Amino acid sequence: MNRLATVVFWGSIASCAGMIGSGLHAQTLQIDPGVVVKFAPGSGMAVHSGFETQGEVVFTSIDDDSIAGQTQPAPGVPAPADWYGIRIDTSIVGTVVMDGADIRYAGQGGQAGLELLSNQSLNAVTISDSTVGLRIIREASPVLTGFVLRNNHVGVRSDSAYPSISESEIYSNLNFGAQNLTPPRALTATGNWWGHATVTQRGRLIRWTILQGRAIR
Repeated sequence: MNRLATVVFWGSIASCAGMIGSGLHAQTLQIDPGVVVKFAPGSGMAVHSGFETQGEVVFTSIDDDSIAGQTQPAPGVPAPADWYGIRIDTSIVGTVVMDGADIRYAGQGGQAGLELLSNQSLNAVTISDSTVGLRIIREASPVLTGFVLRNNHVGVRSDSAYPSISESEIYSNLNFGAQNLTPPRALTATGNWWGHATVTQRGRLIRWTILQGRAIR
C-alpha cells in the first residue's frame, strides 16, 4: 500500500531496527510525544512491522490549522475524508503501541481513520471527524480498550471480524456509533459510554447489522 504522498512532520520522528524472534529483522517506527503528522489528500500510512507512539501524537489533515499552525499558503478547512488513514496489516512483526494517538479527518476512498487487519490489542486511541473512525476486517479479533470515537459518520464498523471494544467512549457519531456488517459474527461492545449523561450501557453484544432507527449512537 504505497500511499505516503505528501506528509508534513512537526517535531522529531525516529525509527530504529531490532532483531525479533529467530534472527528475523524488522523495523520499528517510534514517534515522540508532541509530534503532529499531517497528510495530504491521497496519502496515508500502512503498518507492516513495529509501530509505537510514545505519548500524544496527532495524525491529521494537512488542512487542519488548529494544531501546529497553518501548513499551506492559504488557510485550511479540514473535513472528513481529507486523507486515507492508518492501516495495521495482518502479519505484524513486532509490537504496535498507539497509546495517546489522536487521528482526525481521515477516511478518504472508503477507508477508516484506523483499519485493523490484525489481532493486536490497542489502548487509548482517539479518532474523530472521520467517515469511519475504526474498522476491523478479515477475521481479525483485536481487544480494544480506552478508545474515544466521536464526531465520525460511523464510530466503529466490523466486517467479517470478531472485535471486542470496552471501557471506551463512543458518542456524537452521525450515522452509527457501532455497526456490524456481517452477522452472525459478533462485535462485542461492553462497558462503554454511548453519550448518555448518566447511563453506561454494559454487556451490549451486537450480533446483527444495525438497522435504521436501531443504531447505537
